Amino acid sequence: MRGKLIVILLAGVLLESTIISFPITLIIVSVYVLSVGADTVKWAFFGGLLLDFLAIRALGETSIFFLSMSWVISRYKKKLHFGNIIYFIIFLSCVSTFYGFLFFRFVTGLNVVGSLAIGAFILGIVKLIVKGDELDKSKIKI
Repeated sequence: MRGKLIVILLAGVLLESTIISFPITLIIVSVYVLSVGADTVKWAFFGGLLLDFLAIRALGETSIFFLSMSWVISRYKKKLHFGNIIYFIIFLSCVSTFYGFLFFRFVTGLNVVGSLAIGAFILGIVKLIVKGDELDKSKIKI
């Protein structure tokens, strides 16, 4: 499981830092934090550092953004879970828009729609990779 996470995260970092100006690493990190839980926060931090290093940005900017986004996801885990995908779509569109303004200095409607489509695709892949018992299904307990 961790090996697949590292490979997908490295592929996202390489794509975002070299070929496309699209928040693919952000989408990967948010989907993995949602699906696996707080265990992936250290990989989000190292992925952000690697992305800053390869994209020639101030070292630590993206890591701080990824850590704060991971905290928000873990804080509102009961709203953002696999059973209620609407909140995750709204959250992903807001976060990718803010990320685009912050790091790329522009956002178009195509970027937001593309990030939602890629997020849904990666969410489907993660559901296939992560077994049912490893998914952190947060349900309200009464």
